[in-house]
Amino acid sequence: MQAFRYKRVSILIFIILLIILVGYFTLTTFHLKLENSKLTYPKELPGNIGVINIYIGDDALSRIKSIHWDPSKILIEDAVIVEYSDGSRLWLAKTSKAQELLNMMINKIKENQGMLPYQLIHKIDVSGVEVYIISDTRFPRIHAVWVENNIIAWLEVPFNSRDFDRFYEILVYVLRYIKA
Repeated sequence: MQAFRYKRVSILIFIILLIILVGYFTLTTFHLKLENSKLTYPKELPGNIGVINIYIGDDALSRIKSIHWDPSKILIEDAVIVEYSDGSRLWLAKTSKAQELLNMMINKIKENQGMLPYQLIHKIDVSGVEVYIISDTRFPRIHAVWVENNIIAWLEVPFNSRDFDRFYEILVYVLRYIKA
């Protein structure tokens, strides 16, 4: 009887250890942990507009994936979200599938015109980089999205119709900073 109890306890301990090991390997294999970001971003925008908040690592990754795509489809190597004091926000994600992701996002916006809060205005060339300009129907904001060196960048800037030159100045500055 005692041998049976010992065998049962041994099997139970083995099962618990197996569950812990499977859980650990599942979490570490399918969840990319980003402790420190190697992505660079402007510490200040033109006009002495400073950074007020930065999300890096898992926090940035979960924020980006929660609103843009199915996390199981695209492996993100690095991610950063930077919020600036004027309300501008810069989202950066490094992935070998950056261009595919950009195409997917632009196609979704085009296919769902009127249903999404974004409206594609047009595509422009900025220093040899294709940049999509997108308006936001909910807030007075304008967005720019592009790919550079396996990094997909999404810049959003507070906007009114008189501010296009200001928006363009920030866009060029950020794009050059990321290119460097």
